[in-house]
Amino acid sequence: MHAFRYVPGAVYRPHIDGAWPGSSIAPESGAYLYDGFEDGRWSRLTLLIYLNEDFWGGQTTFFAPAADCEGKMEARGCRPRKGCALVFPHGDAAGALLHEGSPVLKGAKYVVRSEILFKPTPSGETQKETSAQSPSSVILHQSTFVVDPHTCTHTYFSGFEPGSTRCLPSTCSTTHFQSASSTIMVKGKKASPAKKTTKVKKDPNAPKRPRSAYILFTADKRAEIIKKKPEMAKAITEIAKMCGEAWKKIGDKDKKKYQDLAEKDKARYEKEMKSYKPK
Repeated sequence: MHAFRYVPGAVYRPHIDGAWPGSSIAPESGAYLYDGFEDGRWSRLTLLIYLNEDFWGGQTTFFAPAADCEGKMEARGCRPRKGCALVFPHGDAAGALLHEGSPVLKGAKYVVRSEILFKPTPSGETQKETSAQSPSSVILHQSTFVVDPHTCTHTYFSGFEPGSTRCLPSTCSTTHFQSASSTIMVKGKKASPAKKTTKVKKDPNAPKRPRSAYILFTADKRAEIIKKKPEMAKAITEIAKMCGEAWKKIGDKDKKKYQDLAEKDKARYEKEMKSYKPK
């Protein structure tokens, strides 16, 4: 989960949120685990929560090909409301939305963003953040359009009401749009074909990565919980919390059992890797 504070003039340029693996905290060390599942599980949805509304501007603006003006993008502004949330697809999920955090004009905007709905990818593929930002250009909608921030005013899309629309050109041109309280100038540029996100396909014959003592423990604990309470089989988050609490409470003797198993699994992996030949 990430917390953001936007001051006047602050803007998050158009982008598509990248998917992330499910992270966690290792109970035994307190260390941050980038991939807490280790099974190819990636997020599918962005959760954006507005913490306040006492500011001007700062709409979350979504872009999509305009239905009634060929070759242009339609922009729809969503006015932030305290306590409200937006949920929308990201990464490689179907319907991933191009969007921006439009400039704050007055006051400060506070939001919390997180990734939810973690699901394993069909082929165990991984992916990287697709929304890397650059101070000079931002790639829009699979790199078919580039916005030049030097030609955008600080009141960019400031006059949007919920559900209102504007069209953005997707060809080489400079266009002005009038809104209730601002003039928007967007410079369109042809973008070179984008390099596709690198995806690493897992070899099904590759040695299985070694599991940590905690992962081995949770596998046993999860089976134990589900045996006692079958109705919790799909309660992944709740079971994860229960496993974490249980790990904190077990003694050193029980932990050593899983630490020894982890060492054996590590030795197994290293031995298999020596004879493994990638395809």
